[in-house]
Amino acid sequence: MMSDKERDEMDFEAKSIIRQVSKRIKTLEAMEEGYLSILFPQLIEERRSKTKKGGFFDLVFSTVDEREVVLAAHRAAIAWYLNKRLTEASKIQADLQETRLMRAVEKSKRCIRTCCPY
Repeated sequence: MMSDKERDEMDFEAKSIIRQVSKRIKTLEAMEEGYLSILFPQLIEERRSKTKKGGFFDLVFSTVDEREVVLAAHRAAIAWYLNKRLTEASKIQADLQETRLMRAVEKSKRCIRTCCPY
């Protein structure tokens, strides 16, 4: 069994790793946006001028080179997937932390009831 201190350390490390990965994903997204803005300024303007976000087919049927557009869509999909998985991992970590907190609250309630039955 792990001590409370070890669990706290593990929670801190998990949160730290989640923050680091989130920053790296945002960096990848920013790099891709910069890459696109250099190679395809008209694509960026088309994306920004639309009121709703375009999908994959909006990219494929754009006026720029199809290969580069498909690669850009692929990279965007990878970033989306990484964000989704990170969100899931973060939720699992938060759920585990909440469960541990609820157990600690229940334990303290039991202790109070046995010490002070009034």
